[in-house]
Amino acid sequence: MSTTTTIHGVILWCVAILLIVSGYVLSEQQFLDQLWLSRAGCLIVVLGIWSGFSGLIEERLTHRAMKFKKHMAERRIRRAFGADEEQMKEELDRIQQNYNERRVKMREELGISVGLIEASLLVTGTFLWGFGDLIKFLW
Repeated sequence: MSTTTTIHGVILWCVAILLIVSGYVLSEQQFLDQLWLSRAGCLIVVLGIWSGFSGLIEERLTHRAMKFKKHMAERRIRRAFGADEEQMKEELDRIQQNYNERRVKMREELGISVGLIEASLLVTGTFLWGFGDLIKFLW
């Protein structure tokens, strides 16, 4: 899991906890009405969906950066080996294989980490959205 994704998840969960606490306090104070915890759940669901979109954007940006690095490495190899076709082909194949391995690994890591964050936010937010107004009856 990348550091950026970890920080992203921690920030999202801090915002979610802040929303839960704010929703609970506003519901307890009966500010305008008692549905603030349910509204906080709705906003947490929106955070979860946003997290999914940001994961897609991060994947595209990372993929483009990797593709650019691959292209630059291929250009260096072509310039370095020039006339030696066989050695150049071997080196280009090695670069392509390395690129493919890194891309698969990046997709797996990003997919798992973003998927966990997204799913946990969506489940928590949906629960609060549906039952937030009933939480006060538990105490």
